[in-house]
Amino acid sequence: MPCHNIQVTRPEGQLYAFAFPSDWQQAIEQALESLRGTTNGLAPLVALIKGPRKVGKSTFSRILLNRLTRVYRQVAYLECDLGQAEFSPSGMVSLHVIKRPIFGPPFSHLQWPIAAHYIGSDSPRSSPHHYISAIAALLQTHKSDIQYAPFEGAEDLVDKRNHSMTPLVINTSGWTRGMGGDLLRQIQELARPTHIFDIDGQRGPGHEELGPGDRTSLQEIEGATVWTDESFLPRSFNSSCSQAAMYRLRPFNPPPSARVPSPAELRALCIMSYFYGRPSDEGMTWRVNRSLVAIPPYQVDVTVAFDAVILTGSGAEDVVVEEVLRTLACSIVGLVESTAQGDSSRTSGFPYIQGRGPPDPWTSRCLGLGFIRGISSSAESTGVCIHLLTPLPPSVFRRCRVMVKGELEMSIWAFMDRSEEERPNGWGVMPYLTHNSGAAAVGSKTKTRKNVLQRGYR
Repeated sequence: MPCHNIQVTRPEGQLYAFAFPSDWQQAIEQALESLRGTTNGLAPLVALIKGPRKVGKSTFSRILLNRLTRVYRQVAYLECDLGQAEFSPSGMVSLHVIKRPIFGPPFSHLQWPIAAHYIGSDSPRSSPHHYISAIAALLQTHKSDIQYAPFEGAEDLVDKRNHSMTPLVINTSGWTRGMGGDLLRQIQELARPTHIFDIDGQRGPGHEELGPGDRTSLQEIEGATVWTDESFLPRSFNSSCSQAAMYRLRPFNPPPSARVPSPAELRALCIMSYFYGRPSDEGMTWRVNRSLVAIPPYQVDVTVAFDAVILTGSGAEDVVVEEVLRTLACSIVGLVESTAQGDSSRTSGFPYIQGRGPPDPWTSRCLGLGFIRGISSSAESTGVCIHLLTPLPPSVFRRCRVMVKGELEMSIWAFMDRSEEERPNGWGVMPYLTHNSGAAAVGSKTKTRKNVLQRGYR
């Protein structure tokens, strides 16, 4: 018998009851009510959710998305949070179309995106221009291909939900200060949202408090500016500011006793769910009876299968050709389809050019991720073969002609075989692996301190 309702009446260990904040519910209902009265029942909706870290943006986005699926037959979802995505692994911005309510943590309902672009990091700090350009391309995809386009099942007369347009929900990053605040303002200007949900419990001096439903111009929002460098944007994007309804909402914090996974743990779970799972229209299915080292990989000759191998992220421009294979070993890469003209100067050899920039989002799309499990290069062959794991089917994988390696790495425990048959003596004798960071041949990762000023600036 299917379960239609689950209610937690009192906390039990790490399980706690979710109390739906009243201002959240009021804001969502007022936003939907403000759209009624048009000839087709509902006006266009572009909702943007913003706020600092750990205030409940992802939770509110999920609630808003589920509420909209009761009104619309399909809802578009633009993921701008590189470190804590809802429907895709971290490191990419993606556009999804949702047709049914979603439940559970992100790793339980990953989906193939309509379009995506691989940034290669859990933060846009090292490539802000590429990040904004990728979001602009996805917004254009929604506007031209999804917002008013007919879709399968629209002729169903039994379903009374609106099918004349597809609304858009935009989930932004929790990086709201410094460069992160500038990027957030550029996203607002590009998206031109009809409703902005600002989840923030702290108000700075002189910050005007707006109640639910108060309407203001984006130009009147504190710090909202127009992106000055628009050379990479199409002409369809202009700097005119539309009117947006602003909703100030209180943050939601789970009880202190609740065990909430950290962002790093959620990123690792999403990566493992992606490589072990197979998304489908009926939901995710997983095959975890074999480890990643036991799954047969694709054997790919890089010199033949790819037109370009690109390294992005901090320090990527310093990697010379002789060190590329060392860099690619045991790394996560983005598999990109590109319609741009290939490099005519390249005749043969390894398709890597030091310092090459990331693919142009207006002429490329990331079709999925891959994990390079091993690299083989012998004197008998002129090519370089890699052993690549990816959930992409062969018909899709063959379209990927560009491979992009960013800053994301696979956790060691994720691709080690833990079976007793393969490792009967335990982990203590695993070669090249130590559990004591102090015994390593090199030092630990350098940590920078941002709260120390030079003597002249104190």
